[in-house]
Amino acid sequence: MALVAAGEYDAGAVSGYALKKLRAKGRFPEEKVRVFWSSPPYSHCCFTAQRELDDNLAQRITAAFASMNYADPVHKEVFDLEGCTAFVPGTAEGFDTLEAAAKEEGLI
Repeated sequence: MALVAAGEYDAGAVSGYALKKLRAKGRFPEEKVRVFWSSPPYSHCCFTAQRELDDNLAQRITAAFASMNYADPVHKEVFDLEGCTAFVPGTAEGFDTLEAAAKEEGLI
């Protein structure tokens, strides 16, 4: 973001939530950084694993994260570090749109 605002880069990517929070703090005003495209919703913070990961283990890990509760002080500390109040299972929906946009821009 700082390099885009400084004119060193033409474009970058940032979550809308993060940009809103930064602008509330007076950083990256619209005249310095403009939004020219917003993606449809997608699972943007996914945990990934190698294909060889046992499916049963992957399901147990997913269940462990999904069972965390923001009201639990230990869990709250983890959620606060991630800037969220819950973990939900991710989906692959929406990534095709992102991939197509990246290809169109010559990024991949």
